[in-house]
Amino acid sequence: MTKGHVTEGGIRCPAIVHYGPLTSTSRRMSHEFCTVMDILPTILELGGLTHPGTTFQGQQVVLPRGKSWVSHLHSHQPIHDECQDFTGWELFGERAICRGNYKALYIPKGPLPEETKWELHDLTHDKGESKDLAEEKPEVLKELIELWVKYESETGVIVAPDPYEVDYDVFGPRNSTRIVFL
Repeated sequence: MTKGHVTEGGIRCPAIVHYGPLTSTSRRMSHEFCTVMDILPTILELGGLTHPGTTFQGQQVVLPRGKSWVSHLHSHQPIHDECQDFTGWELFGERAICRGNYKALYIPKGPLPEETKWELHDLTHDKGESKDLAEEKPEVLKELIELWVKYESETGVIVAPDPYEVDYDVFGPRNSTRIVFL
C-alpha cells in the first residue's frame, strides 16, 4: 500500500539533511528512524531555544512529541529509544502504532467492524508488511494496542467509527457534502 496509507509504503520516505556545523564532515547515509515530529525539537535545540510549555501568549499549545536529531547528526547517537519510544499514525480511519521493530496496523477491510482486525508486523524482516504475526505474538500485539490507546489520549486523536462516515458542511447546511470511507 502506497501514499495515503499508514503502511510503510505510505509513511516511509527519505530525508536529506544538511546543516554545515554538524554534517559538513560526516557525509553519510543513516537508516535511523525519525519523524516529522522531530523537526521542531531539532530546530529549537539548534537555535538554543526552549519550547514555551503548554501556554504561549495566553494561548494553550500542545507539547511536541518528537526528539531532536542534533545528537544523531553530531555523534551518530540514536534519536529514539527503541524500548521506550513509540510512534502512532492515523489517516482516513487507518491506524498504526510502532515501537522498536514491531508495528501494529488497523486497516479497514470492509464496512463491518468485525471484518477488520489489528495486524502485527516485524519491520526488521518484513518492511512490506506481508506476514501478519498477530496470532504468533499476541502479547506483542496487545502491548502495541495499549500504546495506541495511550497515543490517542496523549494526542487527542479522534478516530471515526467504522464504517468511516464524515459529513463536511462545505457549502452550508443545504449543500453539505457527505463522504463515506469504506
